[in-house]
Parts: sequence; C-alpha cells; structure tokens
Amino acid sequence: MSADQLKLGIFIKNQFSDLIYINSIIATELMKITENLAALRHGEEFLKKSSCLREHNALNREILGILDKYY
Repeated sequence: MSADQLKLGIFIKNQFSDLIYINSIIATELMKITENLAALRHGEEFLKKSSCLREHNALNREILGILDKYY
C-alpha cells in the first residue's frame, strides 16, 4: 500500500467518524422535536403517560453507545 493510499484511507475513516457523530446529533434532536410536537398537539400529560419518553431515552442511550465506539 502506498503512502497516498494510506493517507486516503485515514481521511475516509475520519470522514466516516465525523458523519457518524453528526448523524447521532441529528437523530437525538429529531427525537426531541418529535417529543415537543407530541406535547404541543396532545398536551404534556399525554406525553408523560405514553411510552415515548422511555423509548426515546433508550434510543438516545443506544445512539450514544454507537457514538462511543468511534470517539
């Protein structure tokens, strides 16, 4: 493997790591937007009674776990 190929491989790996990080942020923010819209539409009580918050928290933990693999 040439030095140029190695540099390109490292560059691509770093790009993928950055994209994973950015996508993790986007995913968690989209879940928060969904929660806020549900609260606006149905009220805070609906959101508290539903399983959405627990499910979103579990997904957030999973996303953070994926993120921890790369950072």
